[in-house]
Amino acid sequence: MVVTLIVNRAKGRPYSTIAVAIAMSFTASLLSPAGASAESAEGPSDAATLRIGFLEKVDSLNPNVAQTETAKVFYGLVYDCLQAVGEGLEPTSNLAVDWKIDEGYEPHGSVWSLDINTGARWHDGTPFTVEDVVFTINLNANNYAQLWAYQPYAYFMDYSEKVDGDTVRIHFYDRSTAEPMPVAYASSLYIPILPEHMLMDYTAVEIGFEWQGVFEDSDTPIVGTGPFMATENIYQEFLQGDKLTLVKNPNYHLTVGDESPAVSFERLEMLFYENESVMMEDLENGGLDLARFCPTGFSSVQDSIDNNPSGIIQYYHGQTCAQRSKMLDIDLRNGIGGNPARLDPAVRQAIMMAVNKTEIVSDPEIYGGFADEGTTLIPSVNSRWHYEPPEDDLIQHDFQAANDLLEANGYRYTPDSPDVRVATVDSWAVHEELVPEGYPLQFELVIFPQQAEDKPIAGHFVDACEEIGITIEYSVVTAPYVLSATLCPVFENFEMTLWSWTSDIDPVYQLFRQSSRSFNGWNDNYYNNSAYNENYTNSVVELNESKRQQYVYNCQKIHYEDSAYISLAYVHDIFAWRTDRFQGWVDCSSNPGASLSNIWGANPLIFALEPISEDGADERLIIASAGIAAVVAAVVLTLFYLKRKRAAHE
Repeated sequence: MVVTLIVNRAKGRPYSTIAVAIAMSFTASLLSPAGASAESAEGPSDAATLRIGFLEKVDSLNPNVAQTETAKVFYGLVYDCLQAVGEGLEPTSNLAVDWKIDEGYEPHGSVWSLDINTGARWHDGTPFTVEDVVFTINLNANNYAQLWAYQPYAYFMDYSEKVDGDTVRIHFYDRSTAEPMPVAYASSLYIPILPEHMLMDYTAVEIGFEWQGVFEDSDTPIVGTGPFMATENIYQEFLQGDKLTLVKNPNYHLTVGDESPAVSFERLEMLFYENESVMMEDLENGGLDLARFCPTGFSSVQDSIDNNPSGIIQYYHGQTCAQRSKMLDIDLRNGIGGNPARLDPAVRQAIMMAVNKTEIVSDPEIYGGFADEGTTLIPSVNSRWHYEPPEDDLIQHDFQAANDLLEANGYRYTPDSPDVRVATVDSWAVHEELVPEGYPLQFELVIFPQQAEDKPIAGHFVDACEEIGITIEYSVVTAPYVLSATLCPVFENFEMTLWSWTSDIDPVYQLFRQSSRSFNGWNDNYYNNSAYNENYTNSVVELNESKRQQYVYNCQKIHYEDSAYISLAYVHDIFAWRTDRFQGWVDCSSNPGASLSNIWGANPLIFALEPISEDGADERLIIASAGIAAVVAAVVLTLFYLKRKRAAHE
């Protein structure tokens, strides 16, 4: 720190007064957060409360319903799964402390036994038991259509049963044949475990769609086992939409090895904002400790962080452990209307070549550099399972190559259509009698208003495809943004749409959505490739990790070449936080699981954060006092020297 002293010899002002004024000014600079206003000093100062800002709201308190990522953060705070996700994206213990294949059943790997944490309690004080696990697993396994939120896991679940007071056994099978089937993913069952004693009288339809997520007649409105508990006003707060307040669970059960991590603060508030600037202002003024920003708006507030000399506010951007992806989704059903030429892989590959992903991720109106170019189904942050095509196999942006591909596959300009390519007798679409000869390559793209980046991305598609003789017309629809296009009436006959996905860590979740096993549900574009399906099934049943990895790679390679989804971007997380009230912030670059986006319960970041203690404040006061003393001494000596020099001249 460099301190510059400017001394004005004001008439009538004693030297001691000047020294005190300088000391007071220096004291304020050391003890007050830079850039903080007087209003922030009078605001909340409770060091035991972590305040987090979001730009989207929790859309439901029911963990089987909501779609927003903010809602999933909320669920991870109040509910637990059998396993959690560690800082390195590895499965770790939670409500299950151990798991293994039960050797007493065939085929090997079709039955798993899990040891349950018998020290856990529900938020209402009721002991957590094996029966709660059996209830939740069977609820999902036996009501596959009604509880769609966790279908990638439930599809292969036959039933679960109690073995003894601390062990549950889960049987897996092939739902299409009803035969027992080994599974490799039983170490990663990220389904929130629900309280049987509160929900046993509810039907599956009520739990899956109608339940509000709260028990209004209970002293404990949300009954989970997570590290935080809801307050009695949680439902009223949810309806008001401004914030949600959670309090520390004093009886949290988590044990990792010989350690029992504990939350170090008493309360957590989730606050919801309409725009970045207001949220940034609250972060600067101390009303927030942590804020999650969106790529499309962060650049508008980034400068205020970069140019703040105090360094109190820091930020991170990088791929998220929730594996957020943006893709062009092309409906591959025949007979739904529109232009069936989209079923030709050559047409889809040409569109992929036309798209400049570099421009999309760098465009300030889209991602502004806060995204990486997408390739395959599993984003590269999940390095264990991501497949990156070798350079020779990459389908790269190249207008000439795209035009050549269309020309070679019979989609050409004609005197009657000099600007838009049409299907000729040499095209696959005409040969398969999908379209008549002379049918133009014209498609409709529908987008959602909830996704701010979708409109400029759509504009990019229009311009890019025009360069290769394909016409794209897009429209914005007012419809709920739901998990699957097949659940939204607007998309019963869509041709193309822009779609976003987040994913759990194990590939069973990520690859399921393009498997034919998930038709009429998660497979929103009805992709159906026999080689993909075979490799997907093998990736589920193969217990050897290296062999399983190859099947996972095969799925991604096949899907990439088919261009069923055109992966545009792996979208970054962007977090900004203050460093003056909490310590323990973890580097998400090397520890991607230590992020607010770790939504699977027992988030490592939550346990790492500690309020800066009063002792720490005292230390800063001592250091500040020492600095003040040094400055005062320097001032006094300087003024004494000036006084003597002046006297000598007089």
